[in-house]
Amino acid sequence: PRLLEERSAEGRLALHVHDGLVLSLRKATVAAPRFRVLTNENGRSVTHFYDGDEINRNLYEDENKLATVEVTKRQGGVTMRGLVGPHQRIQPMPVMEKSEDGAVPHFIHEIEHDGFLDKVLTAGEENKTVIGERTSGAFTAAPAIVYIELFVVASKPHHHRFPETEHLIWYTCVMTNFANLRLAQLSAPKIQLVLVGMEKTQEETYAFLVENEYLFDEPTIKDFKSYAMRRKAQFGGPDIVFFLSGYDVFTIYNGKITTAGLGISYLAGLCTEFYVGLGEDKPGLFSGAHTLTHEVAHLLGATHDGDGPDSNVPGHPSAVSCGWDVGNIMSYINNGHTHHLFSECSLRQMQYVVRLRGVACWEHKGNAHFVQGTYPGMVVPFEDFCKGLVSTKEDIRYETFSVDTRSCKVYCKYKKYGGDSYYSHSHYEAQEDALDYMPCGDNGEVCIKGYCVWKPREEEKPTRPHHPITTTTEPSTKPREEEKPTQPHRPTTTTTEPSSKPPETLTYCNPGCKCHCGDSFHLPKNHEDIRLRR
Repeated sequence: PRLLEERSAEGRLALHVHDGLVLSLRKATVAAPRFRVLTNENGRSVTHFYDGDEINRNLYEDENKLATVEVTKRQGGVTMRGLVGPHQRIQPMPVMEKSEDGAVPHFIHEIEHDGFLDKVLTAGEENKTVIGERTSGAFTAAPAIVYIELFVVASKPHHHRFPETEHLIWYTCVMTNFANLRLAQLSAPKIQLVLVGMEKTQEETYAFLVENEYLFDEPTIKDFKSYAMRRKAQFGGPDIVFFLSGYDVFTIYNGKITTAGLGISYLAGLCTEFYVGLGEDKPGLFSGAHTLTHEVAHLLGATHDGDGPDSNVPGHPSAVSCGWDVGNIMSYINNGHTHHLFSECSLRQMQYVVRLRGVACWEHKGNAHFVQGTYPGMVVPFEDFCKGLVSTKEDIRYETFSVDTRSCKVYCKYKKYGGDSYYSHSHYEAQEDALDYMPCGDNGEVCIKGYCVWKPREEEKPTRPHHPITTTTEPSTKPREEEKPTQPHRPTTTTTEPSSKPPETLTYCNPGCKCHCGDSFHLPKNHEDIRLRR
């Protein structure tokens, strides 16, 4: 491939792929500004945060040719990987020297498309009641564009194919943008998927596997729904959770088992407890990109073309007037170009359900889970904070706490039991810096950056950082400079006058900081884990 020109007017790249294909590429944005990746490390659930702007930096799309590629400019040439159309993927040739003119040779592969068969489940009367409560009265006016937060749970075969997390993130971004290029047909409101996170775990307790190769669709999606609801807070409260299956999905069709099944999801499950879907994808081959698009459309409210409305969604439009044989996205028939377009019925159904879900489904978009005006000390009780400082909770019971207003350190006191006797115990203490906005005085003072100060007015509150934090599990084994190895001085009960100095704007970890975020209140597992490593 060769870069022909960068058009300053629109900022597009004109990229010559081969004699029959020239792409007009514009920047694509898929990853949320604060992108979370959940992993299981040493038996603990750990959350890592990535800079979404960095993920999106080299991502481009051609909306007309339905291409999504990562383009890296190099001296004398470019490398690209991704989708150059609905049927072809591209990647650089490995260990290959450049040609005389500096161009880097690439492979172009045809994407294998299996015969499509999926299953869609309805949420049932339970969901009908929930929707009825939400939609009594008139629709709330929708914004011009609604961002649908998508969280992907990647299967173990995908972990093996992409051992580097960054490569798996790139792969899921391209898959997501494949769907976005098709959802671009929508208007009033426009709908765009934003990939907010991904989970990599070795514990697929929800997967109904046969011979560790075949995945049974219906029992898996039901268990996956329960799993996704339990993990919703850890996932960041997304609107849709999708299981990207590297296993061969099988289903029961007309009473017989068949491996032609490629996906399953809940109809109109968006922003409800039925917000899950799954789809088969051969890791690294993008074979599941169409399946992802199809299943997400089900979750957004689209039935198969030719089907009637969902009786569990009041006022849901019908798709009877849109013929199955036309071969649009919500049909299994592939007639070529129409297979990459939604029918008018599908568009109406998705618009209806997205508007139906209302502000509760839209309001947190664009901030990538930053909660303005809310800080850790506001939501973590002292008892939970103290329990998080000790690892041997089975023989230690929390008793009380105190806050030193001079240093904003929290001193936690426990009873430590010995043997089997309830009456045989000793006292145990631990201390740690207070979380920001933990109370520290008798007159409404709070701790901010280690100072006990008057609580700032609304306009003085710390602003959220522009860049997300990066989180890992490396605990510090070296004490901070201000810490002394000796037992800390026990605080007095007298309250000193809080500082009148206005607090500075809170600063957050830069990408070099490393700290642990567990899955319970994001509290540390032990005293060492709470420390930031400089």
